[in-house]
Amino acid sequence: MFTGSDVPPGRTATFNVTTSFEPGFMVHIHQNKGISLGVRLWHLSNAETGCTNPSFNAVQVVVGYHWLKTGSAN
Repeated sequence: MFTGSDVPPGRTATFNVTTSFEPGFMVHIHQNKGISLGVRLWHLSNAETGCTNPSFNAVQVVVGYHWLKTGSAN
């Protein structure tokens, strides 16, 4: 990711790398609708491209509502 200023502020970098991992599941609640629940582990750092390399780490709960396309898989 490229930003217009150093992220986080300081002697870091305008280039950062993000990675995430999100296990979860989806439950069909109707023929063409479903809900999902997952846990996202997220990381952001500049991969040692700046003078300092502080990082952001987050754990997020993700909930979704889905409209699913029905029909043949051709």
